[in-house]
Amino acid sequence: EFSQTGRVQEAIVLLKKVIAARPDTADAYMSLSYAYWQMGQVADAIATLESGLKAGAPDRDIRIRLGIYLSESHTDYKRAIMVLEGLPISDVEALNGLGIAYSDAKRYDDAKRTFLKVLTLDPTNGLAFQNLATTVLREAQASTNPSVQAEKTREAEDWTRKAIDADPLLAGAYTTLGVIMSGTGRKA
Repeated sequence: EFSQTGRVQEAIVLLKKVIAARPDTADAYMSLSYAYWQMGQVADAIATLESGLKAGAPDRDIRIRLGIYLSESHTDYKRAIMVLEGLPISDVEALNGLGIAYSDAKRYDDAKRTFLKVLTLDPTNGLAFQNLATTVLREAQASTNPSVQAEKTREAEDWTRKAIDADPLLAGAYTTLGVIMSGTGRKA
């Protein structure tokens, strides 16, 4: 209730008390890390999840969230890959995080395969389309071959438009589309 009503500091205090009393309560670590994440305190969010694992809290959900936070914050893609690779391949959120980490590691083919796996599981997943677009755009920018750059940029635009079709409220997809359009002489 504290978190939902904007009383995040009070939620943090209460969740720390829960963890002190019951250090094996995974939900408390998850909620506390999310409170930190919302406040932009990425290091505290990650440290909270790591302490949950060390305390012996049930680890599947904590590991997924830890891997996602490590990848989405671009903090430590190597650790994110290590944490997420061992998880079931049916969790689309974990797979999206793994794909982001692969992309950060410049393992573009692995990233694209991972995002396509997400789309196999959930063909309407706008975030997977957006992540595919971002990965392909990074490939284009990393290439020194102008024809590869142009081809990959067109492909990234196609994925971006699919992301917007799947989720018209996905702000990151509009940002990616704007970057593509600006870079291809369509600034207006």
